[in-house]
Amino acid sequence: MAATTAQRSNTGFAGAINDLLEGAKLWRLWFRLGLFETKNRYKRTILGPFWMASNTIAIGMALAFIRLGPGTGTFGDMLPYVVSGVMCWYFVGAGHVQGADTFIGAAGPIRSQPLPLSFHLYLQMWRMVIMFAHSLVGYYVIVLAFGVAKIPNWGLPFGILLDIWAIFPSFYLLGLLSARYRDVGHAAGFIFQLLWQPNNATGLRALFVHHNPFAHLVNMIRYPIIGLPIEMTMVQWVVAYGAVCWMLLLIFLPMVRRRVVFWL
Repeated sequence: MAATTAQRSNTGFAGAINDLLEGAKLWRLWFRLGLFETKNRYKRTILGPFWMASNTIAIGMALAFIRLGPGTGTFGDMLPYVVSGVMCWYFVGAGHVQGADTFIGAAGPIRSQPLPLSFHLYLQMWRMVIMFAHSLVGYYVIVLAFGVAKIPNWGLPFGILLDIWAIFPSFYLLGLLSARYRDVGHAAGFIFQLLWQPNNATGLRALFVHHNPFAHLVNMIRYPIIGLPIEMTMVQWVVAYGAVCWMLLLIFLPMVRRRVVFWL
């Protein structure tokens, strides 16, 4: 009877919840592994992970320079807004693209080690947080150098945590889909490039921007970084997006969790 109960708890909805909880309990492992992988990736370099941050900052500075024009203000005015937007978009948009490849990239460990499936998502999410933290440091170095730094709004930790809560199930869903249909990972890179639009859009573009949850995911972090308060509209969109993703994940995960290893 005990064996039957344990077997049932590892299948269906209960098994999906157990997978999420067991992955969270292994936080010491994915926490240390994420730090080790980041350190090892940039071994024998001077800047280390800040090389990735420097690439993001360089793109943001180039876009800020390109967007300069009549009525747009000075380069110093444009720099924080554009660079923070690029940095946050790499966390949200590029993070989703990498999330789609999570299970494909971890095919070896999934086949050989009895780890919860969610462990690999926690590890991927932690990698993204590490890189974002380095980009954030690089951002403040740049804005301080140009003398345009502003004190972050107190809502920054809340914005980051709420974004992580909403993005995690989205990562999981994309990872499951991409493991079964490999075109999903390639399509994600294309689609997410189209989803981020500037806030000063007008007409139909403005309608698309204000009803695009990914723009709100970006602004949930960007606004506090440049010293602006988080708007209630952003919170509502991010919470709604996260709730839908969690609902879909809890529906589909029990159906496909045990099949992922056969798709890799």
